[in-house]
Amino acid sequence: MSRRFFAILCLASAFSGEIGFVYVEANVGTASGGHAAVRLGETAFHFQAALDGLLILAREDWKAFQYRYGTLENRPIHVASIAVGSREFRRLRDNLGAAFLSQCADFDTLAKTRDGIELLEALAGERSTVRVRGAGLLDPDRPSTPVAVQLRERIGARYGDDFLTRESARLEAALASLSLLDPKEPLSRRGERRAIPERLERFRELLLELEAVRALLDGYDLDQAALLPPIECRALDSGEMVTLTDFGAKLEETILDLLDSSRPDRGRPLLLAIARHLAVARSLEESRLRLLDPLAGEEMAKDADAGSEERKVLSASADAVARSLANAHRRCLGSSLIDEPTYNLLERLGGRLRELRSAADRGRPARELSACSIPDRWRDLPITGIPHDIEEIRGALRMDRERLKRLRLQIQGRYPYRLLDRNCVTEIVRGLSNALGGTEGMRRVLGGSVEPGEGLGFIPSVFFDQVCSRFARVRLERLAPYRERALARLREEGNPLLVYAREANTLTASVYEPRRRDGVFLFFTDDVFWPRPLFGVLNVGYALAHSVTGVITAPFDGGRRFTGALEGAFFSLPELAFWNIRKGSFDAASLPP
Repeated sequence: MSRRFFAILCLASAFSGEIGFVYVEANVGTASGGHAAVRLGETAFHFQAALDGLLILAREDWKAFQYRYGTLENRPIHVASIAVGSREFRRLRDNLGAAFLSQCADFDTLAKTRDGIELLEALAGERSTVRVRGAGLLDPDRPSTPVAVQLRERIGARYGDDFLTRESARLEAALASLSLLDPKEPLSRRGERRAIPERLERFRELLLELEAVRALLDGYDLDQAALLPPIECRALDSGEMVTLTDFGAKLEETILDLLDSSRPDRGRPLLLAIARHLAVARSLEESRLRLLDPLAGEEMAKDADAGSEERKVLSASADAVARSLANAHRRCLGSSLIDEPTYNLLERLGGRLRELRSAADRGRPARELSACSIPDRWRDLPITGIPHDIEEIRGALRMDRERLKRLRLQIQGRYPYRLLDRNCVTEIVRGLSNALGGTEGMRRVLGGSVEPGEGLGFIPSVFFDQVCSRFARVRLERLAPYRERALARLREEGNPLLVYAREANTLTASVYEPRRRDGVFLFFTDDVFWPRPLFGVLNVGYALAHSVTGVITAPFDGGRRFTGALEGAFFSLPELAFWNIRKGSFDAASLPP
C-alpha cells in the first residue's frame, strides 16, 4: 500500500461523517415561526410540539423530511453541514437514537398500561367486551360460505378432523389458567397485587388467537364493513383469474402454516390471511377485484363543508389514485409472482381511492395511509365466563389506574413543550452538548459553541445564523421548495415574464390551487422583496373584502369563508414589513408524479 493511499484512508476515516444543521423557513400551520432539525446521514432528527403539550423527538428518513417540508409545505430548507470524525458522528447519532428509543418505550408503556386497564375492567365485570385489532375483519353473525367450509375441510385433511376443536379447547384452557398477578409481587398497603403487563398482553394475544380458530371452526364470513366497494377497474381476464387463484392457494398455505406455528402473536396474521383468502374468493366469484379496506374501523374526520376548490383538489387526487390503481391492477395481476406485499399495495391504493372520493363527496379532510397500512379492523370480543378472582382483579385494576396517572405525570414532566426554553432548537442543542461533552467538546469538534436559547437562539432562524457564524468549516446548501422548482421548469419551457404574470397570483396560477389551510390571499410574496409591502397591502385588502362576503355566507358554511379571510389578513400583515410567512402548500395525491 502506497503512503499516499494510506494518507487518503486516514483522512477519510478522520472525517467520515457530517452533521447537518437544518433550518426550515416559516409557513402557516404548524411551526409557523420556522423549524429546526439535525441531519445525520440519511436520517433527520427533530422535535415536534404535540397537541397535548408535549415535545416529541421524531426520527425520519431525510427524503421523507424533505418531501413533507419542502414539497407538501412548500418551505425552503437550509442546511449547514460540518464534517466531523467518525467517533463524534456516531456519538451524536447514538445519543439521539437512544433518546428516541427511550421515548418510544415510555409511550409504549403508557399504551400497554391503558390496554391492560381495559382488559382488567372486563375481567372485573365493569365492561363485557374488549376491543381487539384484527377481529373486525370477519363477522361471526353472517352465514358460512362454501369457501370457508372448504378451508375447514382442508385443515381437517392435514391436521385431523378434530384439530380446530382441540385448538379451541386448548386456548380456552390457557386463558382460564393464565395467572395475571405475580405471586412474588409484594402486596400494597391495601393488600393488593399488581398485574404483570406481559401477562395481560399474552391474555389479549390468546383471546385473538382463539377468535381466529373459532372463525375457521364456525366458518366466519367477511364483515361487509371491512370490504371495499368493487374497484373502478375493468373485469378480470382469464390470466388474472389464474393469478388470483394461485394467490388464494398461497394464502391457504399461509393459514395452514400459521396453525402449525408456535409464534405467540399468530392471531392477527391468521385473521388477516383468512380475510384476504375470502376476499380473493369473492373476486373470483364476481370476476372483479374485491379488496379489504385498510382504513376500515379508523376514526373518520367530521364533515367540514369544504369549498369548491378543496373538493376539486380531492377529486383530482382521486383521479390520480384511480390511474395508479389501474396501472397496479394490470401490473400486479398480470404477473404470476403476486405476493402479500404486492397485494397490500392494491389494498392501500383502493383504500386511498375510496377515502378521497368520500372526502370529496362529504366535504371533509381525507385520512392518510402510512406506507405499511394493512387491513386491521377493530371488534369487541366478549371475555365473560373466564374464571378469575374478581376481588384480586379489582385490586390490580385500582393499582394500574394509579400507575397510569403516575406515568402520565412522568411523561408530562419528561417531555414538556415550552416556547422559550424547550422547543425544537433548544433540545437539539442539548442533545449536541450531551453527545460532544459540553461546551468544550463542541468547541473542539465544531470550532465553536452555542447554548440552549442563548441570545434569542430558541428561534430557528437565529440559531441557524449562530451555527453559520460560530462553527468552523460550514458548508451551506439551500433546497428549493416545490413551487419554486415548478416555476423554474415553466420558465425554461415558456416566456419568463408571462409565466411570472400568470403564477404570481392565486387566481390564474396553474401550479397552485387555493387551500383552506393557507388562508385567503391574492399575491405570492415569498419570491419578491421590494414589492412585498405593496403586495401585502393588496393581500390584506383582498382578505378583508372576502371577510365581508364571509359574514353573509357564515350561516351556510359555518363561518369557513370568514375565518379563512381573517387568517389570510393576519398572515399578510408581516409582508408590510418585508417579512414573508405564508408560501402556499400542496396536497400529496394531487401533485404530478
